[in-house]
Amino acid sequence: MRTAVPGALLSVAGILISLQSVQGWSAPSFCRGYECPEYRLVHANENFEERFYNASDWITTEIEGTDFWTVRGGYNKLCDYLDGENEANQEIPMTRPIAITVLEPSSGEDRSITISVYVPPGTDLPKPTDSSITEFSLPAGIMFVRTFTGMPTESNFFDNLEALENDLKSAGKQYNPLRRIAAGYDGPLTLFKHNEVWLQGA
Repeated sequence: MRTAVPGALLSVAGILISLQSVQGWSAPSFCRGYECPEYRLVHANENFEERFYNASDWITTEIEGTDFWTVRGGYNKLCDYLDGENEANQEIPMTRPIAITVLEPSSGEDRSITISVYVPPGTDLPKPTDSSITEFSLPAGIMFVRTFTGMPTESNFFDNLEALENDLKSAGKQYNPLRRIAAGYDGPLTLFKHNEVWLQGA
């Protein structure tokens, strides 16, 4: 049973390790030896990175908010699925990051919040026994990424998103203001946490 919560949100550094994919991609050290979505660094700015991510698949479930206990409940639900609570009783390796996505409505709908786990290419996903768990694909494209350390709290998430938005506006970068993502890589016992917030390029 996986009980470590990658802290609701989570972090980025920069040293590469020798975890190779079949394409020869090396996962960054902040992936902690787990499989992570592949990306190419386009440009490293002073306060953020511009990355091009390959298309990726995820499992996801909706949650009601971004506070610690709500996020933990969603995370535990995904962990149960990965631990074998699915129609095939199949265990699936954990990956990084754990992503929380806040999707603001463009008109009168309600805000949507999800928590998701990355699925490596070629993974055969069994059908969930919990119908609230679904699969989705994130198309290839630019992500603007800001890294921060410390506890990945709800307030840190939104403070760093605001800082990233201000930096992108100053740099003249176009981004989608309605989709905001927190990406977490570390459990609560990790001393130096790597936390990221993502904004999708427009």
